[in-house]
Amino acid sequence: MQETFIVIVVAVAFATIYLIPLLMHALFCANKRIVKCPETGSMAEIEMEASRADEASRADMPRMRVKNCTVWSGSGGCGQSCIR
Repeated sequence: MQETFIVIVVAVAFATIYLIPLLMHALFCANKRIVKCPETGSMAEIEMEASRADEASRADMPRMRVKNCTVWSGSGGCGQSCIR
């Protein structure tokens, strides 16, 4: 009985220490990247479309798109060659 309790405590501790931070990163940060913009030559933080990034990680789909970029001014949009 005591061994079962110890195994459960260790499993919960492992999940708390290792798995929860990984899940938080995957949910909130995985789609942001810092790249060098080929058009301006400056560094930019880009945010990928979450659904497409998820699909591309599961299948062989090279068609990812940038959702947001710090280099884009109010007009937005570019050739998105930074992700190719």
